[in-house]
Amino acid sequence: MKTMREIAFIFSLAALSSVSLSSANALAKAPLSDSFKVSEVVSLQPTPQRPVFRKQEPVPHKVTVAQSVASFPLTGSSTEEEVGREQYMQTNITISNTGRIDGVTATRTTRKTNGFVGVVEVILTDKDGNILFITPQQRFAVEGRFIPGPSKRTDRWQVDIPAEVLNQVSGYVIAQRNSNAPSFNATAEKIRDLIKIFL
Repeated sequence: MKTMREIAFIFSLAALSSVSLSSANALAKAPLSDSFKVSEVVSLQPTPQRPVFRKQEPVPHKVTVAQSVASFPLTGSSTEEEVGREQYMQTNITISNTGRIDGVTATRTTRKTNGFVGVVEVILTDKDGNILFITPQQRFAVEGRFIPGPSKRTDRWQVDIPAEVLNQVSGYVIAQRNSNAPSFNATAEKIRDLIKIFL
């Protein structure tokens, strides 16, 4: 017959090894030899379970959406225009974030003996078509093809834009003419259908 000390020892082993109470009772009824060793009950320990790994939901990436605005440099151009009989002008412009217009104007004539002076000015507008700034006139002279001097030329020019105008610029008009023609005298009404938008 087992002593109270032996029975208590068996129940202690059952608790430590997570053996169920029914298993402990069965073990208590079994004969226990004087040479009982802890190693004899090692097999009573439950088989270790495999760890359960939970699937982690992916963490969404944060996306920063930039504002949709026209970015510098802003570029614009005119078609080649006939500003007089056999007299032509074409201008490209670039506006940098430093507030400078860089212009390139090509002027030419195909007439034999008559040259002309071409004039170009750039009108900048806001999104509502209001005039913000008009560049000073740029003038370029060419000669007839049979006259000494160039009958065609390409010139680079620069104009600074006021800082308070730069961030409001949305559209432009490139006005070109023969210097003998009346001045353009730009008004919002006059340029309304001529405005091109910077993209």
